Order: sequence, then C-alpha cells, then structure tokens
Amino acid sequence: FCHVVQGGARSSVTFEIHISDMLHDLTQFNNALGLLRQEGFRVVIDGLQAGMLPLLNLKQLHVDGFKLSVSREGLHQLNQPAVVEAIRSVPADKWLFMHVETPAALEAGIALGVSKFQGFLLDDQVSALASSN
Repeated sequence: FCHVVQGGARSSVTFEIHISDMLHDLTQFNNALGLLRQEGFRVVIDGLQAGMLPLLNLKQLHVDGFKLSVSREGLHQLNQPAVVEAIRSVPADKWLFMHVETPAALEAGIALGVSKFQGFLLDDQVSALASSN
C-alpha cells in the first residue's frame, strides 16, 4: 500500500485501528503504528467507549485522533469526572464523537471542546437542510 500512495498524499490518508485490535496485540500495534507514521500516514483509534477511557493512558498513544462512541446507551458516562479528565488529557481537536444520535451527545461534545461529529442526528440535519434548498 505504501508504494501506491505518493509521499505527499499520504498525510491525507487515515488508518483507523479498532481499540480491540490494539489491545489484542500491543506489540503488533506499536510496530504497525511506527511503520504507518514513518511512511507519513495518519492513524486514529476507533471504537472507544466512554467507560474505558479512564483505564487508558491516552497521552501515551502517539496517534492523530480518537473516535469515541456517544450513543444513547453510553451518553451518561460523559458526566463522570474520570471520563471527562481522560477526554481532556489530549487536545480536543484529536477527538471525533461518533454515533451521535441525540442533541445531548452533540452538546456534551461541544462542552468538551470537540468539533468533529458523526451520526444519525447530523445525517438527519444535513438531509433536512439539503431538502429545504
């Protein structure tokens, strides 16, 4: 893959590694991360749940971003001090809140300084805007 994408274009390619894959084999993860970063690609950790954040030292992960699920089921965990502390331990621009289904999830992210979101709530709002034009 490294030979297909020219050097200058690599910084626009992001690899998403699921947290379960990372934790399954940390040595393999570190090797892959090192190679991808050396080759100029971006790496994001995907599949994070709020409840696991206090268990991870996010500052030690030299990645470009984190994707946190904020679905209805786990939204209440964003109020826990240890979760808030973990989120704030890395720059806000490294976070993407995914599975945003409710205005409360969007509001929680904005309150934490997050500016990147994915989810049905946003899809619905964009669709409504597009159909009104």
